[in-house]
Amino acid sequence: MKTWLTCFFCLALIATPAFPADNEQMTSMQSTPEEFEEFSQVMQGRWISEIIWITDWPGFGKKGDSVTGYEEYQIGQGGKVINGQGYAGPGSMTSLIYYDVGKKQILDHQVSSGGNVWVMVIYKENGEWNYKITGSTG
Repeated sequence: MKTWLTCFFCLALIATPAFPADNEQMTSMQSTPEEFEEFSQVMQGRWISEIIWITDWPGFGKKGDSVTGYEEYQIGQGGKVINGQGYAGPGSMTSLIYYDVGKKQILDHQVSSGGNVWVMVIYKENGEWNYKITGSTG
């Protein structure tokens, strides 16, 4: 009897569908192909910024340093991807932004010369573009 109950419990556990704890948040961060097209049009071109580092960024600078940042984004692959290149102080980064049809999300993968890696979910909420950033510094 004990063996039967243990087997039943294990089978029930395996058969239970798994949902991420932030499933509701993932749904709220979904986008449409039309929103990706809109985002592409907004992002393309050259950008300049003045940056004061609030923490140490390997390959880019130390906390408190002030640098000028330059970024350029171009639409490629027939509108299916945005290619980005950025420079801030001594560092650089490459960005690949695309619409993931399966997840219904705009994703941005970035890798920097300092070994930093980021993955961003980009979504529109209340008319404003937002980013959920995960990653690590080199």
